[in-house]
Amino acid sequence: MANRSGNVVAKSGKVIGVGMLASFIAGLALEATKPFLGNWLPWAPGSLTVLVKHQTPQTPLVAAGEMTLLRLKRDNGTSMDVKSPQGGICTLCRLRSGSYTIMAWVNDMLAISDCRAEVTPGALAEASCFIAQPQAKLQIEVRNKRSGAPMTDVSVQIKSHAGHLWRGPDHVDKDGRSPWNYLQATSLESESYVIEVLKGDKVLVSEDGIKLKPGVQTTKVVSVGI
Repeated sequence: MANRSGNVVAKSGKVIGVGMLASFIAGLALEATKPFLGNWLPWAPGSLTVLVKHQTPQTPLVAAGEMTLLRLKRDNGTSMDVKSPQGGICTLCRLRSGSYTIMAWVNDMLAISDCRAEVTPGALAEASCFIAQPQAKLQIEVRNKRSGAPMTDVSVQIKSHAGHLWRGPDHVDKDGRSPWNYLQATSLESESYVIEVLKGDKVLVSEDGIKLKPGVQTTKVVSVGI
């Protein structure tokens, strides 16, 4: 009985050992064939890294906090929004395979509307999306409404039509002028900037509907009646 029991134990041990070896080999085979699985598993999710860049020789990424919305729309499918991405790079995982249109908003203004990307099953794709239009430059000059003299004891700030603060508050210089501000140009009828003149925490004047053209320097004169 002891010998017979021993034989049974030995046979069971061989069976277990063979099973573990087969599982190990199968695992190695799965890892080795992962890059090719997407061709046979069209439902497997893919990933996409989007880089949003300015159209300059150095093509720098859009600065952190400047991009307010990134939208991916799958052809014949639904849209996916990523609000306030971390800077000009964003990685999205578990996307359905297919062709995507990428849109991006900078300073709440539509900056990219037609960037394209292809997501394949089980793979990581990358799309570099360039802002075609150069940035606009805006300077604010504050003057006394009655005398026309520059006001030097105020600050200015710039918001978007959505109410987000993008620049300032900045104190004006001896000529009542703010520093030059680089901003995304407005492109849609619904887009605009808002200028506010402040004394301390009090808003003295607010002017909305400010439109900016790409690559153009604009000095906006604001009169304050105090």
